[in-house]
Amino acid sequence: MQQHYDYATHQGRRFGRSAGRWATRIPDSVRRLIAGGVAGGVSKTVTAPIETVRLSSMAGRGTITEIAQRIWLKHGLLGFFSGNAADVIRVMPSKAIELAAFDAFKAILMKKNPKTGRQNGNGAFLTGVAGGAAGVTATIAMFPLETVRTRLAMNNGEYGSILHAMSTILREEGFGAFYRGLDASLIGVIPYAALRLGLYDGFKWSYRKVTGEQTVPASHAMVFGALAGLLSATATFPLEVVRRRMMLGTAKGNTFKAVAAIAAAEGWGSLYKGLALTWAKQVPQNAITFVAYDLSKQWLELQA
Repeated sequence: MQQHYDYATHQGRRFGRSAGRWATRIPDSVRRLIAGGVAGGVSKTVTAPIETVRLSSMAGRGTITEIAQRIWLKHGLLGFFSGNAADVIRVMPSKAIELAAFDAFKAILMKKNPKTGRQNGNGAFLTGVAGGAAGVTATIAMFPLETVRTRLAMNNGEYGSILHAMSTILREEGFGAFYRGLDASLIGVIPYAALRLGLYDGFKWSYRKVTGEQTVPASHAMVFGALAGLLSATATFPLEVVRRRMMLGTAKGNTFKAVAAIAAAEGWGSLYKGLALTWAKQVPQNAITFVAYDLSKQWLELQA
């Protein structure tokens, strides 16, 4: 048994070294996009069962236990992954752009002054700015596809396919229709991405400073990712509630006026209604996304 284990370990290391040599021939920017795409696909697939049960729970189809039992009895294990392929195709490019852009913005903003050898500005603040900028970049890049996806989800036979929907929207409503509602989305995306990416990077920085180790273990990275997802989702959830109500036309005025109006009419607790379900999605998803991204960067011989 030990011989088989040693052989498998040896072959794994050989494959890793061979893959690393192959990866170094690819430009850094492309490797970061690959790592981000892999991270998005892995996290979406691993958390697909949680998301399937969560969505059914939100639709009022029973308790979590009842829903899980019903899916298992009707469809087996594959039932928990229903629609996952489409989600992975959507998430992979979004995460690829967001995570690669975060690394790129961070490298630019946190570059040291050649004269003083010091960083220009506060590191935590600059990391947050890089996170917000990355969120904006990914949102703008993917928003047309999100618009098409939303239209198809509400389709009454008007669109035959993704390409047909895109061409119809462009012809009848113009290019601007693909970005309708972008401003409302960015209001939530900027603080959420800034906090989520900034917190995760900050946790890793603190770990390195305290322990003196440069490599953060996967178990610790998973905890840091989960905490970053939990804290950022909690802090920005009221903005998400307002955004949804604005899209439905039930909230008026600017974001801050809408928050105040909802709190006055329904109480502050209403701004956090549904937060537990968001935690159920964001905490495991962020934990796995960040670990998968860091491991993918190591495999592709990129600086973590």
